[in-house]
Amino acid sequence: MRLHRVFALALVIALATAAAQAKAGVFDGRRQGFVAGGALGLGAEGYNDELMIDTTRPMTKLEAGYGLNERLIVQGSARSVWGVGENGIVTVGMMGVGVDYYLEPEPVSLYLEGGLGSWFEAELGGDYAGPGVTGLAVSAGIGLEWSRHWSVELVAAFGDDEDHVLSRVWLGLSALAY
Repeated sequence: MRLHRVFALALVIALATAAAQAKAGVFDGRRQGFVAGGALGLGAEGYNDELMIDTTRPMTKLEAGYGLNERLIVQGSARSVWGVGENGIVTVGMMGVGVDYYLEPEPVSLYLEGGLGSWFEAELGGDYAGPGVTGLAVSAGIGLEWSRHWSVELVAAFGDDEDHVLSRVWLGLSALAY
């Protein structure tokens, strides 16, 4: 199965689950329990220890997880930087599992985030599907939830594939339903 079909299927499942949870009253305004969200922003990328800030591109993030309490959330996420390639739209990013730790149980709160996962790359369009999963990645970041459900975050990720040392930096506006 091509990687973009996997992403589309995962998005449909996440949205259906979130809709069912919302109808069941799971989103009660507390970080404890089921959470789902996303982010929009800008991302910069680097290869072989050279961060290319001048090549910023649009960034998206999708996440779903479970709040163990008002301060600690365990989640799975996919964070992508988007561009245009020779045969269509190219997305490069990181998918994996992580934790968010909020310093305060209520907004306004700083939070720290960290994750472990894999790099992925796909070209959506044409016959080329991209190499798929390309290597191990780790991420760390900081965010500020200034109002219930809304935050701004800065995240850096590092890792490697078979040929390169890879780095990404993301700055985004995030919404999290809980």
